[in-house]
Amino acid sequence: DAAADEAARAEAELARAQIDLDRARRERDLGLESLSVALGNPGAEIASVAGDLTADAETDEDAGGFDSSRHPALASAAAGIARERARIELAEKQRVPDVTLDLLYRRLGDVDDPESGFDVGAAVAIPLFDRNQGAVKEARGGWAVAQQEARATQVEVEGGLRIALARLTCTQKHLSIVD
Repeated sequence: DAAADEAARAEAELARAQIDLDRARRERDLGLESLSVALGNPGAEIASVAGDLTADAETDEDAGGFDSSRHPALASAAAGIARERARIELAEKQRVPDVTLDLLYRRLGDVDDPESGFDVGAAVAIPLFDRNQGAVKEARGGWAVAQQEARATQVEVEGGLRIALARLTCTQKHLSIVD
């Protein structure tokens, strides 16, 4: 009677261990997918993870570590900063005085005895007071906002990477215990 109880308990323990193993494998697959997304390459096949990836990412980007310049969100943020910098340059270049040249033809006198003449005019608007400062300030504000958004994106991406690495490390430890 005791042997039957031990056998049933062992079978239940085996079933629980099998469920834990299946859960750990699913979490590992999810962790690998999260890691590939955090690295900026969704769907990439990651065969295995060994060592301390955060140290590798900081020291050796060419050897497969995290290269932030390749992440799409960070590249988009960098492009936003460049766009805003170009807006500043455009606003500063538009401070140049505007030159207007007018050429007019007019007819004077009666219909029978027409006199005609040409009028030529030139105008130069000298920006003494405004000098397009409003547009320059707006462009500089947009540039500051783009820089802050880029910093926030970088923090978000790096945080996602650290979370994915932590999940993956935890899952690998769990798998090594269960196996």
